[in-house]
Amino acid sequence: MAFVLNPQSSRNEVADYLELRALLDPDGVSSALQLVTDLCLGGNDSAYEDLSDAERSTWQTEREALAQEALEETARRSKTCGATNYPFDLQATSLKATSEAPRAVYTFLLVLSFLKGNAPHHATGAKLFEELSAAAGAGYLGCDSSKEAYVFGFPRRRGPKNFLAAVTELCGKQLLNEGSANSTEPKLPQQKDARLDVVVWKNFPDRRRGRLILFGQCATGSDWEDKAYALDPQKWREKWLIEPFLPHPQGGFFVPFAVEDRDWKHHLLDGGILFDRFRIAGLAPSHLTAVTLEQIASWNRDALSDARMELEAGV
Repeated sequence: MAFVLNPQSSRNEVADYLELRALLDPDGVSSALQLVTDLCLGGNDSAYEDLSDAERSTWQTEREALAQEALEETARRSKTCGATNYPFDLQATSLKATSEAPRAVYTFLLVLSFLKGNAPHHATGAKLFEELSAAAGAGYLGCDSSKEAYVFGFPRRRGPKNFLAAVTELCGKQLLNEGSANSTEPKLPQQKDARLDVVVWKNFPDRRRGRLILFGQCATGSDWEDKAYALDPQKWREKWLIEPFLPHPQGGFFVPFAVEDRDWKHHLLDGGILFDRFRIAGLAPSHLTAVTLEQIASWNRDALSDARMELEAGV
């Protein structure tokens, strides 16, 4: 479905559009003036000609105000992500993409959220997003992403494909070093990941039981909000482990989207600690390998072409 920008679009939607235009326009700049024009066109404002001069002034003022809010939102995003992780320079009335923007982690998250699964490259992007989520979790806990993070989501890019073997590896001495898989669970042969996408933990030097463990669910498609409650760490433990992890793992919900303020509390209550686009963009990059960063840059090149077609179809 083509994206249509209009005066009823949210502050986050308009800010996303501003960023995408900066990425896709040949000069790498997205201006507030162009944004106001696109807001009018997207709104299908054919009644504009029938308005009085005073009504036209109000019409224009409302759109200018929304454009200004979008610029202010990009400033907030830069602060949240950290200037080095936000691939745009905010100017007085415009946004300019940096030279590193096409390769950036933030660009990956922005385009992945914009396409919402409607792209040929989405499956690859969704798997890369699991890597990003594990890295963001490691950044948040301050742990070693190469030793204290495990991408469990199916199909697994690394590690055993079989569910029982993957649970056994997760519990093993090289990783969590606690718990044991329930090998007699009757549904075991049909399981892929049982909605568990990433596991991150913070060891003590003695590596004994009793540390913080984060169980994460990742969601990148158009139905992402419905997945906030898909993973229950305690139920997962009760179903698939004989000897549990102690204490109970903490739930986490990882999304590449800009979550509206009105929805933030709901997702926290349903999914656990919420990692949105800006938290992930701020935390993940320093915990990613050079190989993963190059894979992200490659995905960006392909997906930006899809984003261009969809954006131009909507405005």
